[in-house]
Amino acid sequence: MAFEAVIFDMDGLLFDTETLGIQACIHAGKMQGIDVSRDVVLKTLGTTEAKSDSTYLAHYPSYQRERFWKDFSDWMVDYVDTHPLGIMPHAVELLETVHAKGIKMGLCSGSPLKRVALYLEKTGLRHYFDAMVTQDDGVPSKPAPDMFLLTAEKLQVPAEKCMVLEDSPNGLRAAHAAGMQAYMVPDQIAYQQEFAPFTTGVLSSLADALPLLEG
Repeated sequence: MAFEAVIFDMDGLLFDTETLGIQACIHAGKMQGIDVSRDVVLKTLGTTEAKSDSTYLAHYPSYQRERFWKDFSDWMVDYVDTHPLGIMPHAVELLETVHAKGIKMGLCSGSPLKRVALYLEKTGLRHYFDAMVTQDDGVPSKPAPDMFLLTAEKLQVPAEKCMVLEDSPNGLRAAHAAGMQAYMVPDQIAYQQEFAPFTTGVLSSLADALPLLEG
């Protein structure tokens, strides 16, 4: 298939931030006396803060969302302000190649726009993207298809002509439900056979996406 657009997830796909995010969630929990487990955090990957709230409340009834996300954000921003932000292997190479081919690029992230903008500014990658959708756009979060459908609408590309690169099951489900070709590049969550119904293919790294754009 000749793709007209590539839509990228952000955390764990373009930037090595999911490990940081897990640490930040555990820290935010401790700030209100909650022992947040890594397994619970993994269930929220790829979704917005609002979507994650139901998961945290189900496991931790004393969870205070506003305090949690402020402490989470403060931890992440402080880290990014004082450390280099890791870019995933082959990400810049892929962005350059897609740009050179004249294929549109979108960014579709469950993170808030403020944090997305910070990461893109910090790494100098903002100019690659023709459209962005974040949790601030106010549409239902992954695994619902709405964020990807809005990204395609902003790109003015039919959903079936979009390749999606994701690392989380929530994102894969969302892209598949949107009628897009969803490829997994695993990060914190390894590919499992149960993902097969909503995953077009599994890539060992972003470099493996390059041959899919030939033609």
